[in-house]
Amino acid sequence: MTRQPPSRWLPSYLVMVLLWGSSFAFIKLALTVFTPFGIGALRTMIAAVTLLIALVITRTPFAPRRIWPLLLVNILLAGTIPWALTAFGELHLSSAFTAIVGSTGPLFTLVAVLIAFPEERPTWPRMVGLGLGFVGVVTVVGPWTGVGAAVWIGVVAVLVANMVWGWSGPFSRRYLTGGIKAGTVDPLALAAGMFVMGSIAVIPVATVVPVTHGDVTTSGIVGILFLGIFSSGIATTMNLRVIGRADATTASTALYLAPLVAVLIGTLFLGETLTWNAPVGGAIILVGAALAQGLIRFGDRSVPLQPDDV
Repeated sequence: MTRQPPSRWLPSYLVMVLLWGSSFAFIKLALTVFTPFGIGALRTMIAAVTLLIALVITRTPFAPRRIWPLLLVNILLAGTIPWALTAFGELHLSSAFTAIVGSTGPLFTLVAVLIAFPEERPTWPRMVGLGLGFVGVVTVVGPWTGVGAAVWIGVVAVLVANMVWGWSGPFSRRYLTGGIKAGTVDPLALAAGMFVMGSIAVIPVATVVPVTHGDVTTSGIVGILFLGIFSSGIATTMNLRVIGRADATTASTALYLAPLVAVLIGTLFLGETLTWNAPVGGAIILVGAALAQGLIRFGDRSVPLQPDDV
């Protein structure tokens, strides 16, 4: 797969940053009505309807049947499961705090890439970056402040969500946007197919697992509609486009900027506050992720770790 110039993917990247960054505030709104599973399931189904309409309007053919199983796996990795886990984490955390912990996404993507693609050799900068990411997470949580169990539960849920999400980029690169089975399929068709397959999977579960936990309110409906239409349907299409025109690592770096959007929205509109360690830890995470992915360079980062170094 040949990396295309920034003019071909940067607009999609910026839209993705705005939509992902604002999603944390809308998760807060949706949680007033819907359960974490309900948010993951409804985001999937609303996005499916949105993108099916877009397919009809643009006359884009639906994804071919041969890749439907791949689309199902990818939506579970990239959407439904991480969204439910992130919403569960946000039951215990502020939206801004959740977004800062969520900035570990590029680190988990790198780990998945190193495992999935043996040719991507580990180097010292990458390993140092991963170590900094861990230090950043500890700094964000601030265990010396005596945080309660609820905060740890929320942090672990968000980290597991990112761990699952981290595999979606390499999976897309190998089997969908860069794969021989789907490399020529339009990103809109891929995204629509993902959400349709995901909807088929979650609808039976939704008949036995609670979707709501409170009275339906306008704010809750606005929250879930924004999440389904914009932060899920449109943002996933943008993500697939960036993966296809650049690479999975570049797409994952949208999480560098998304926390800044989330913090601004949480502070200005939700009245959230952060202690000093949260933004400091977030900065450490971002530096570690940038170093691990080669955006910050020192020395010869092309030299892989040798067996005697491990």
